[in-house]
Amino acid sequence: MHPVTHRPRWLVAFALVAALTLLASACTGDDGAAEDSGEAAVEDDQERAASDAGYDGEVRALGAEDPGIPEEFPEMVPTTSWPVAEPDHLVAVEYLGPGQGAAHLVDLDEGQLGYVSVGLTDVYMLSGGGEDAPTIVAAGEQFRPRGARGQAVAVTTFWDGNGEVSGEVILPRVQYRRQFNPSEAMSSDGRYVYLIDTILNGIVAVDVIEQEMAGELAIPGCSVRNIAAVGPDTFYLPCWSSGEVIEVTVSGDGLEIADRVQAFEEGTQMLDYTFFAAESRTILLFTRFSEAITLDLAGGLPEEVADPVDVMVKGETIVDYDSRLSPDGTRALVAYAEGEDYTEYVETYRVYDTGTWELAGEFAAPEDGIEDLLYSRDGSELYVLQNEVTVTDEEGDEDEVSRILTLDPESGEVLADVELELTSGDDFDAIYLTTVVEDEE
Repeated sequence: MHPVTHRPRWLVAFALVAALTLLASACTGDDGAAEDSGEAAVEDDQERAASDAGYDGEVRALGAEDPGIPEEFPEMVPTTSWPVAEPDHLVAVEYLGPGQGAAHLVDLDEGQLGYVSVGLTDVYMLSGGGEDAPTIVAAGEQFRPRGARGQAVAVTTFWDGNGEVSGEVILPRVQYRRQFNPSEAMSSDGRYVYLIDTILNGIVAVDVIEQEMAGELAIPGCSVRNIAAVGPDTFYLPCWSSGEVIEVTVSGDGLEIADRVQAFEEGTQMLDYTFFAAESRTILLFTRFSEAITLDLAGGLPEEVADPVDVMVKGETIVDYDSRLSPDGTRALVAYAEGEDYTEYVETYRVYDTGTWELAGEFAAPEDGIEDLLYSRDGSELYVLQNEVTVTDEEGDEDEVSRILTLDPESGEVLADVELELTSGDDFDAIYLTTVVEDEE
């Protein structure tokens, strides 16, 4: 064992006194180089933090006297305004996942102007409509309380001029199919928006101004695909099983069938999509045997319908969902795929004069595929949406982008293009024109 060593008591006392002296010096603020250095460092840190925060006034340490309430407050941040939708703007819908999307307002010269998050649905961005009308209407959104679980609820949502939700209408059911061209399913004065209800097998109308249900109408035997709205209170739609096109009116009493005409023989096999030219009020339909049927609705439903026109091309099949009708109804842009399966990829576009059904133009489908396409409002251009297009920058790096091409509608020549930026999705789902609302007289 090691012996215990005893230190002299005077040495222990001396060490204790020295420690107490140093502690007292620190507490009473004795001047010293180390202390001066520490205070300077603290002041530097405070001034640096204030500068980073944009504060130009006097820096006060914690615990300093309250400076009081300033006589002048800084100017409030102005309320954000939603970009005004113009007739030549486009709406691009981004797919964010099941039931979720983002609707972007796009200027083909300036790019994307803004977007709102929506349930993947029909989004109407209104151009005009007056002070009382909303600027955006999303029809048939569907939500569940716990993501993919829970009781689904369908609503029509309204946004004001600041891009904020201003109201909604809860719809009676949850199964609503997207319109082929949503801008054709709103009344010309922006008062009513029409939805295809797949459970009712009919139509639901929502009053945009009063923000309430305007009525619903079951149409047994009709397999509706999209609606052709004409004027403030009338729309048309085809019924495949009966071969009819019906006229429906909306009023304070709800929806009712006002008239109908036999457009094709009952039982005729029709392609799904219907095309409508708002300017000329013309409807274009296709049979599965590559026949075109047109109806002139300028004076309401006609008493008789012209005979179908054969637009068959040997060895090719019409792809209806990639075909279009010009706004004035004078040109039918018909997409063809090789083979007998109408779901094949489009190879060729043929442009027909709908007055004579003679060929007015022909071009190959654009490279990199087609996600969606539509005519410009005056019909002088064709807009094509593409996804996953590989582009190379100046440094030789490759990237995949989404973009909108502007084409000559008869030759297919590319006139311009604009790239689209995604928020958090993988691609864009559709493009369409803003909805021009007629001014009230």
